[in-house]
Amino acid sequence: MTQQEDKIEELEQTLFELRGKIGAGNHVPPGVRVLCMRDNPAQQWTDLRQSAMDRLKSENEALIKRLRELENSGAAVADSQNPRDELVPRESWEVLDMEKKELEEVVKQKEKRLLRLQQVRAPYHASL
Repeated sequence: MTQQEDKIEELEQTLFELRGKIGAGNHVPPGVRVLCMRDNPAQQWTDLRQSAMDRLKSENEALIKRLRELENSGAAVADSQNPRDELVPRESWEVLDMEKKELEEVVKQKEKRLLRLQQVRAPYHASL
């Protein structure tokens, strides 16, 4: 009787785990082959999200490590020449720098587009 109850408990646990996998869309039954497109938009979105999560995790780990270092040292940073190097982890700085460069590129493209539109409109307004 106890063996059967243990077996039932084990099967219920397996069922619970499989329901979780099925609900998340991760379960593929044995003997089933899943085909997907080479440029699958859903997979691209998942990969993008995963890369962002990995980047954030590494940045978070660096921040926590730096915070622990600062808490343990109890040192003041007021006398250092470049406080950015002392307080901000490299990963965080690189992320912010990359975002800044991307935004600068967007601004350049928009300014270029605006200049071209103004150049196209200028002869038209001059002839009026």
